[in-house]
Parts: sequence; C-alpha cells; structure tokens
Amino acid sequence: MTKTQKWINTVIGLIIGIVASAVYIMTAEPTVSWWDCGEYIATTSKLLVGHPPGAPTFQIFGRIATLFAGGDVTKMAYCVNCMSAVCSGLTIMFLYFTIVRLARKLFAKNGEMTLARFVAIIGAALVGALTYTFSDTFWFSAVEGEVYAMSSFFTALVFWCILRWDEEYDNPKANVNPNRWIVFIAYLVGLSIGVHLLNLLTLPAIVLIVYYKLSKEATGMGAVLSMAIISFFFSFFCSPMWMLLIWVFVTVPLFVLCSKKGTLKSKAEWGVFGALVLSVVLLGLILYGIIPQIVNLAGKFDLAFVNGLHLPFNSGTIFFFLLLAALIGWGIYAGYKKSRPILLTGTFCFLMLLIGYSTFFTLVIRSNANPTIDENNPEDAVALLAYLNREQYGSNPLFYGQSYNTRVVGSKDGKSSMWFLTTARKSCRNMTPPGVCFSRECGRPTRVPTMWTGSTHAITATVLPTKRTVGRCPAGICLPGSAISSSCRPTSSATCTGVISCGTLPDVRTTCRDMAII
Repeated sequence: MTKTQKWINTVIGLIIGIVASAVYIMTAEPTVSWWDCGEYIATTSKLLVGHPPGAPTFQIFGRIATLFAGGDVTKMAYCVNCMSAVCSGLTIMFLYFTIVRLARKLFAKNGEMTLARFVAIIGAALVGALTYTFSDTFWFSAVEGEVYAMSSFFTALVFWCILRWDEEYDNPKANVNPNRWIVFIAYLVGLSIGVHLLNLLTLPAIVLIVYYKLSKEATGMGAVLSMAIISFFFSFFCSPMWMLLIWVFVTVPLFVLCSKKGTLKSKAEWGVFGALVLSVVLLGLILYGIIPQIVNLAGKFDLAFVNGLHLPFNSGTIFFFLLLAALIGWGIYAGYKKSRPILLTGTFCFLMLLIGYSTFFTLVIRSNANPTIDENNPEDAVALLAYLNREQYGSNPLFYGQSYNTRVVGSKDGKSSMWFLTTARKSCRNMTPPGVCFSRECGRPTRVPTMWTGSTHAITATVLPTKRTVGRCPAGICLPGSAISSSCRPTSSATCTGVISCGTLPDVRTTCRDMAII
C-alpha cells in the first residue's frame, strides 16, 4: 500500500469503530440487565470481590467507567454498559484492520496493489466488519455490563498483533525486534485472564502463524494432514456408526490425498500437526499450570514458612515471589549474555504474562479490606487458589468418572476422595464432587462422562413390569410397598413410574412406593 492508501485505510477503520461504538451506546441498557450483570456492576463500582474465579481486569476498567457517573449511583450501571459498548466498537475496528491485512496477503502474491484491488480489499473489510457489528449475539453482549464484550476486544487485538508481527518479520525495521509483538501478546493474554479465558483460544492460531512464517516448506497440505489425524482420533469418541462414517468420508480420503501429494514424507507438513500439538500444550500450560500453580506454590511456601519456620503470615508468599523474580532476572541475563533469543523472548513473555495476570492481586487487597461484597474471602494465597479453582461449585469429571445415572450411596468427610462400590472391593479415585460416594452398581464410570447430575429430578424413568433390574438403575420393579431385594418379584399389574434421579436414589431397602411417584 502507498502512504495515501494506508492513511485512507486507517481513517476508515477509525470511522467504523466510532460508528459501531455510537450504535452500541445508543442502544445500551439504561440500567442493569439479566444474569451476572448486576453483580459485575455492583463490584466494579467499589472494586468489590465478585463470584469465582473473578474478573479483576474488567472490574478495574469498570471502576474507571463509573467515575464518569459523577457520583450519581443511578448512572453507574449505564456507564459500565457504555464501557462494554466502547470495547465492542474497538473489536469491530480491529476486525476491520484484520480483514484488510489478510486480504492484502492474498493479493500480495499476485502483483502490486492496484486501485481496483485496494477498493476490493476495503469493501470486503467493510462488509465483514459491519456484518459482525449488527449480528444478534455480538450486539446483545455489546450493550450490557458483562465480560464478553471486553473479552472479544482482547481477542481481536491479540490476533491483530500477531498479524503485525507477521508483517514486521518480512519487513524488519532498523533497531526494532518484531518479537516485541509476541511479548505484547503475552501481556494481553495475562490481562485477558482477568476478564475471561476465551482469549486463550487464540493461541493455536498464533502458533500456526508463527510456524508457517518460520517454515519455508510448509504448505496448506500440512493442515489437511492435521485434519486427517484429528478426525481419526476424534472418531473414537463417537458411536460405531459415526466412527465408520468419519473414517470413510473424512479420514481415509484426506490420507489418500496426502499420500498422492507426498505430504506423508514431508517433515515440514508433519510440523504443522506438531505446531497444533504444541499450541495445545501451551494452552494447557497456561490454563492448568501458570494460572493456578503460581498461586498454589505461593500458598505452599506460605504454609511452610508459617507452620514450619514460625514466621509471620504471608512471609512465604513474599519469599516465593522474590525467588520467582530472581529466576526471571537470571533468564533475561542469560538470554542477553549467551545470545539466546528464544530464551530471552520466552522469559520476557513469561514476565509480561505475570504482569498482566497480577491484576488478581486486587482481589486479595480488596478482600483484606472486608468490603460489603467479599465472596469466598480470598485474603491470602491459599484462599485465592480455592477461589480460582471454583471449589465452591464442585466439579464434574471431564475425561473419566461417574456417568449420568450413577447413584450416590454415601459421603466421606476429610480427605477428598470418591468411592466406587463394587461387590469385591472398594476403589478410591479422585473425588468429584468433594466427599460424595458413588456406586458402580448404578452407572459405571465412563470416558468423557459429561452428563452426570446430582439434581433430585433429573431423569424420568418408566420401568416396565417385565424388566428385572433389582438394585440397579432404574431401581427395579416390585409390588408397591414391598422392599427391593433379591426376593422381590415383579407382577404384570405392578409398575413404578415417575421422576427419579440416579444421583440421589435411596438405599436398596427403600420401598418402591417411597422412591417413586406413582
């Protein structure tokens, strides 16, 4: 692009951002809307502690927004809603700039930028940005005091930044390191953790952009090979019929195409799948490593210093962060001294990620002030870890555990553990939720058990008279009033139907009449 074209592009981007923000502000909620908006508005007004896992970055910006109310508490909700409107308008602006950059890359391979191509790029970006501006879901989130508008802004900004890195890597400037954009992205990711975890989903795209830029031999066939491998492993989570269909219509054709193109013999194309795996590892490292474990280690140090060395409270936490700062300083020094750019960039990224993530300190600081809203009271590292892990909500198994029809048979205090009762022995597994015992007699543990619930009225079960499932779920059929046991026999005229829950079935000695709504 020429300087004039760049100037026109910048002006149009700013105008479309202003227009989108104006539309959202004019249609913003005048006060509080549904769900969490009321709590977010209340906690941002005085930097209070909301529900786990917290949104401190959102609250800090929200507090700044409430200052425009001029002390009028009736206008604070509208100011927070307008903040979401402005964030959404900035999202549209960066979406426009992103589309322009992607379109420029497509035309760059076909010669210089002509006037017709420039008009086509600007038109495509305008259509895409304005379409998203007035889409129902995005507009809905743009006019209320929720975290989704600001989260969308961080997501759009992060992806635009990686495209800036891509451009500067090809056209380096004097005394300017293009990796500065990578470091800035790490800072934005740290900040966005204090809003919503949605921003972490940009990491796979970022890693792929970096890999394709660094690898001169990788092509689109690497993505085809990755799709073939992913579809193969994904099929194992499907029913046999769907597994066969995926293999026949997706996996096998893609592998055949890769074989004909010679993709299976190319290390660069396999590297695309490796980059995807690396991005998932990086995502897991941040989500399950850095976010909780930094706080967890701070809590462990504090427990050791207070209980073991009999030092004051928070002394272990202070020592841990001093030790962490020393390690980061050593990484920066070693990167400069030994000319290791990967170590240097990685250390700076980790540092900036922690700086962005440090907004969670505001929760600890405000909780120690005992504000009017102080959910979970996260006054130290140990309490903050429970806050971040959402322990008050309990949890459902993600990869392996109780299924939807597993019944609770008891509870156990003390150490967290989950018991699956079998006829031969008891096997102890990680507890979900805390202190609840389950029985294998009714719903065996399964892979990816996403449907378990402990609600009282979760399953509607109709047991036919001919079905004998004594002591299992559904809990057998017997004469009304008689006990469910091995001696219980169904009759042709007796049925037990109604709304029951396998998660809360009573003891096997409970009568049929007591356990079902007849």
